[in-house]
Amino acid sequence: MRIHKPTRSELNPLETPLQKFLHSLLYHFAYPLLKIHLKLWYGFSVRYNFSSLKTWPQEEGRNGAESSDEQASQKDVALKASHATNTAASCNAPNSFNATNADPTSKTPADPLTYKWLPQWKARRELKKFRSSFVVCNHIALLDVAMAGVALWPLHLQILSLAENGRNKIYSPLVRAFGTVFVGDNLIDWRGMVAKQRQALESGECVLIFPEGNLHPYATKLHPFHNGTFRLANFFKVPIICVTLVPTKKICLNRLLGRPGFTVYVGPMVRRDKTLKKRVLVEKMQNTAEEILSSNLEKATKNR
Repeated sequence: MRIHKPTRSELNPLETPLQKFLHSLLYHFAYPLLKIHLKLWYGFSVRYNFSSLKTWPQEEGRNGAESSDEQASQKDVALKASHATNTAASCNAPNSFNATNADPTSKTPADPLTYKWLPQWKARRELKKFRSSFVVCNHIALLDVAMAGVALWPLHLQILSLAENGRNKIYSPLVRAFGTVFVGDNLIDWRGMVAKQRQALESGECVLIFPEGNLHPYATKLHPFHNGTFRLANFFKVPIICVTLVPTKKICLNRLLGRPGFTVYVGPMVRRDKTLKKRVLVEKMQNTAEEILSSNLEKATKNR
């Protein structure tokens, strides 16, 4: 008796051109409604940083067990980097992250996490440069997908979700309608997930992933990241956009329930350093993304 083995993923089928069109149409209709809802409920606002990094500039050893020789060499590297930064800034060097933010008269490098408000038309123009990227975000609210989607508009997001959300008969159609790909729990579904992500990236969409894995409502501290996100980003050879949801004390409807509002910090982008080996590259990208989101949360908590 022959056993039928499916060759295509039923959980993650590829989208047809018609489905892509309907997905885009739904995005255009849902965007203004979501924006109004988020503004009223969360006091929603967005700040942008369109810089790009390869590693965290002030990266330090996490275990605190580095030798004195290694610390001395790190200081030498930091001094050289600071000197190079000031030189680049004084020469107005293009395509340099620190050259656009550093003060030529200062001896210290600029803060890599400087955000600013931008009018919508200008933000849209800059966000188009972020096409075909992975997006990492902290998972602290039920509507964090909506907040990330509105903050990154006009980019279209494909959300990575759990397999049980794709198999649920009640809300699965709604989840799928917004372009969701589900984590495969077998080889065929896993291949379908990778194929669908590739299809999205090739069409200019971004893939939204929550590396923490679980929902931590209104958390003000970052939980450890899983490295699967960064391994996939390295596999597809795409950069990573950091999005931080920060709880605030803004006046909004959610405050009536004793809960915070939200400000979203978009950027900077973490680029791949092609000079590093695969294992080191994945670790560097993960550490840099963790440092960015963690620093944003810490700063916001102190300023509340």
